This record gives sequence, C-alpha cells and structure tokens, in this order.
Amino acid sequence: MRVLSKSTMKYTSSLSSFMHCVAFGLLIVGCGSRQIQSEKTVLEMEPVVVEVTKKDGKNVIETFDAFSLFESAKEFYEQNQFEKCIDDYTQLLDRFPKSRFALVALFNRGLCLEEALRHNAAANDFRLYIERAKKPSDRLDGQYRWGFNLVESGNYPIAVKLYDELLTRVNIGHFDRAEAHLRRGISLAKMHQFARGEGDIRAALKWIKKETGEQIVGNDLAAECHYRKGEIYGELSSKVRLKLPLKSMEGDLQSKIRFFRQSQSSYIDTLNVRSSYWATAAGLKLGELYESFYNDVVKADVPKDFDETMRKYYLLELKDKLQPVLTHSVKIYERNIAMGLRLGAENQWIKETELRLEKLRALIEENEKAAQTARETAGEPEAMEAQPRPTRRSKAKTAEQR
Repeated sequence: MRVLSKSTMKYTSSLSSFMHCVAFGLLIVGCGSRQIQSEKTVLEMEPVVVEVTKKDGKNVIETFDAFSLFESAKEFYEQNQFEKCIDDYTQLLDRFPKSRFALVALFNRGLCLEEALRHNAAANDFRLYIERAKKPSDRLDGQYRWGFNLVESGNYPIAVKLYDELLTRVNIGHFDRAEAHLRRGISLAKMHQFARGEGDIRAALKWIKKETGEQIVGNDLAAECHYRKGEIYGELSSKVRLKLPLKSMEGDLQSKIRFFRQSQSSYIDTLNVRSSYWATAAGLKLGELYESFYNDVVKADVPKDFDETMRKYYLLELKDKLQPVLTHSVKIYERNIAMGLRLGAENQWIKETELRLEKLRALIEENEKAAQTARETAGEPEAMEAQPRPTRRSKAKTAEQR
C-alpha cells in the first residue's frame, strides 16, 4: 500500500555537511601541506541564485539554492503548512529545473497538493513524475499516488484504466493489490456500477486478510473497505423512492430497508476495525443514514384524494411516528463526538458531525412544536414521547532511497 507518510518524505544528504568537508580541505591547503596530489578531485556544487530587489527604497539581497528550498519545504510539510510547502517546491522547480533535487521535489509537491486537497494539480504532478522517473519502483509509487488523486478529483474512467493495468502485474504486493482493487471499486461505484464496485472492494478485503492473517484491527485500508461498502449500500438505499400505488410502495420500502441495513452493517464493521479516522467517518455516516431515511419517508407520495387539511395532519402524524429515527440519529452523532474526544481525533468528520447534530436538534424541536400546536388546535391529549430503540455498539520518499 502506498499511502505515503510525512516520516518517509524524500530527503537529501546535507549540503551543509558537504560544505564543511570543503572548508576542512581548504584549511589543510592553507596550512602549507606538501603532499603531492596523485589525482584531481572534482567537487560538484549546486548553483546559487542571487537576487537584488527594492524594498522600502533599499536594495535587498536574497540568495536561493535548491537544497535550502528543499529543506524549507520539507519542514513546512511536517508542520502541515502545505501552501508554504507548495510555494518552496515550486520555487525550486522553477529556479533549478535541472537540479538533482528536482524530480524528488516534483513528487513531494504532489504530496503537498494532495494534503491541501488540490487533487487535480496533485494528479498532474504525479503524472509528470511517472514520465520522468527512471526506476520502476519510483514509477510505481507515482502511479499509486496518481491513481489516488484521480479518484479524489473525480477522474474515474482514467483511474479505472490505470488500476486495470496495475492489477495485471504479478510483481506487486498484497497491500498494493488491495489498494488497486479498492480505488477501482470506488471509481466504479461513483460511475454507478455498484455491483462491480462492491466486488472490487470485497477483493481488496480478501488481499488484506491474506496479508495480515485475518488480523485487521487497526488497519486503515481494511476500515476504508468497510466504509466504502457502507457508502455503496447507503447510495442504493437513497435511490429507492417511495411512490404510490400502495402495493408498489410496500415493495420499495422493503428494498430501501434492506439496503439501509446493509449500509448500517458495513459502517458498524468499520467501527469494529478501530481506526480512529475511519471510525469517526463511519459514526457520522451512521447518523446520516437514519437522517436520510427519515427525509425519504417524509417525502413519500401522499394519496391524491387527501385535501390540504388531511395532508397536513398526515405529515404531522408521519413525522411523529418517525421521531424515534431522528432521536436515534442524534444519539449516534453524540456518541461519535464522544468517541472523537476519547481518541483525540480532530478531523472533518467530527466537525461535520457537530454541525449536523445542531441542525438535527433544531429539526426535532421544530417537529415537536408543530405537533404540540396541532394537538392544541384539535383539542387532543398530548401524545407520549416516543422512545428510541437501543443502538448497537490509504509518505514521501527520501532522496537516499533513490
């Protein structure tokens, strides 16, 4: 699997150490060494660019060299300052295109763009890297990063073609094969080829389990596989519309519930892998699943012979019956936030959960007020509060690697 981390960022031997060696050599000569040199030693140094610019009416001298820009970009990457990282790698590539650091910088700029969610630009950098890389292992790294960013940027047909080619190879490891199946499966599902997509995701899980001996707890790739299956079934559930006549609606509702439960099961499987990132993502999606089910049922066809008053009270009664679904969703969101705090997870899933929780609480309050007003208008006794059902508990290399 080539989900690259900061700790493996492409790195170079220190130019400053090289300069110390040069300085030491000059000191020996300066001390009047009489040793006869049997051969000439050629020391190759990186070029330095000196620029003089006007600032506040004064001349300002700036110097640039490839190594310093490379080191600066690396530090920004490790500090999650991805835009500054991109700027320094871009300067290096623009000012020193023939530097020995240039190819490495191109790969690493792609990683920075990926982290900054600029996936189209990242995909372009990795495509160029593949074209320029000489080693097969480097080209393979580039292909996996290119594929990931193709999927994230929505270029699904190109991604499928790439993974088709990668999966014909016999010299890739189990995790690499699993990731290729997973990314192709995601792409196929996004192209509404759900059965083929799910088949690829199942294949990915098979290769992961083969590599780990069925021990997948804490494995991010396995967690993502379960999560993506949940997405597929959730999408299938949302596509089932509840339309009259009643007999047709009953069959549609059964299909909707079946997909709903398959999605729910996959998200629970994600939680059981215990990957903090994908667990919080699954927690959010579980809450969304119940929320979407509520909205879809509320939007179901209403009999045409209902007048305005009957329609109004029908919807109020329907929402009242479905209130436990929303309450259950709230509890899932609350548990997800609590889990995020317990795991120390600070990601987009937790932030989105907080936003959805706030909106859902407002919707529940609005429904309760509407129901209370309707009961008072009709002079009916206040209904008992419905109780919810109990819940179930994919790196940059260093230059030394080249």
